[in-house]
Amino acid sequence: MAKVQLMTEGKPLPLILRFAVPMIIGNTLQMLYNVADSAVVGRMIGIDAFAAVGVAGNFNWMVFSVVFGLSIGFGTVLAQFFGAGDKKGFRKCHTMAWGLTLILGLAISVLAIALTRPMMVLLDTPAEILEDTVIYLQITFAGFVFVFATNTASAIFRAIGNSQLPVNIMIVSGVLNIGLNILLVRVTDWGVAAVAVATVISQAVGVAIFLIFILRTKELRVKKSDWRPDTAICKEHLRLGIPIAFRELVISIGGLYIQSFINRYGTNFIAGISVTKRLYSLLAVIGSALQGAVATFVAQNYGAKNFARIKKGVREAMFAMLVSAGVMLVLMLLLGRQIAGLFITGDPAQVEEVLNIAVEQLMFMVAFLSALFLLLLYQTAIQSMGNSLLPTIGGILEMLCRILTVLLLVGIIDKWAIYLSEVIGWFFCAVFFIICYRYVFRRRCRENGVSSKDGCTPIE
Repeated sequence: MAKVQLMTEGKPLPLILRFAVPMIIGNTLQMLYNVADSAVVGRMIGIDAFAAVGVAGNFNWMVFSVVFGLSIGFGTVLAQFFGAGDKKGFRKCHTMAWGLTLILGLAISVLAIALTRPMMVLLDTPAEILEDTVIYLQITFAGFVFVFATNTASAIFRAIGNSQLPVNIMIVSGVLNIGLNILLVRVTDWGVAAVAVATVISQAVGVAIFLIFILRTKELRVKKSDWRPDTAICKEHLRLGIPIAFRELVISIGGLYIQSFINRYGTNFIAGISVTKRLYSLLAVIGSALQGAVATFVAQNYGAKNFARIKKGVREAMFAMLVSAGVMLVLMLLLGRQIAGLFITGDPAQVEEVLNIAVEQLMFMVAFLSALFLLLLYQTAIQSMGNSLLPTIGGILEMLCRILTVLLLVGIIDKWAIYLSEVIGWFFCAVFFIICYRYVFRRRCRENGVSSKDGCTPIE
């Protein structure tokens, strides 16, 4: 039976860190799996194949962002009910989340497959990698319901305070993925298709393991009556999930637009930017884990109407975020080029050019990493208090910053405008979310009749 954890009692920071540590380990391992996964493509198939998978990344993320946003919404609602101690409501939230996952997952999969080729042509994908990119994406999207189910299951367990189990299953799925990648690339002539098939199989196995633990966890056992459609619960899931999904979709559309500029610089530039994108998971490893911990902490305490704990927990998490950003900055300055070199091999001159591009963009990212971490913290706190509109506006702001940076500066500073576009969005969104968090916190306190100064004193 899976462990559960209420985060409405005890010192906030130790709770947040204990919740985050398994996720940090899991994110680090996932990053290593991604390195190995990408190395299989870049070293065993070739740089062109690596570039093809890199081009696929933005469209893949655009589709995944919808799933990611919806699952965050599901998890927020579940954590609020769990924190409030509403067992019946929690069970109903659980079943409705799975119903929406199945229906929406299949619909998204079909639509994404149909749009793959037109989208890749629209983005000016180089002719030499177009077919590989389309094949890779269509196979990946065919199994997208498993991706959605994995994210929903992870959100459910995190909502009840268990961050360890999703990490463990992620490890099993990641190891299986790497093994299948190597096996299929060696014994077949499928090329990048082999990598996509391995991903789908490993995701399906992960879902099967999640379902076994769901059936064995007391808090997640449901009755037949809990499967009856509940319009109010579904609306609440979608009320929080759709704006977050829309926000992530908007950001990813901005990424696709930037990708069209990247594609104009040729295969080597595409490969260099793709290397940096793989390194992004390492840059954000601690920040993303703390973000997940804060999401559960704030949502459970919001459900319990404990605003003093929310205020204290967010403040303490902010310092942890800034320290972790500093650690990652030092790590990348010392080892960034060496880590980037793990992804590719081939002609020395070509590899050198690709690595130079990757390191140039990487330096921009680490310089603004603290802004990214603050963005993640305050965006998550706002969402977990039930406000999904402001994070959506923030997503639009981020997209506009990225697009305007490229449009206005690419003719002046050339490729450096592409490097700058990502981090400019982080900076302005971080400022926006800090201001919005203060507004939302004060408003939620007023709605519950307490002072926002300490989050617990009744307003006279």
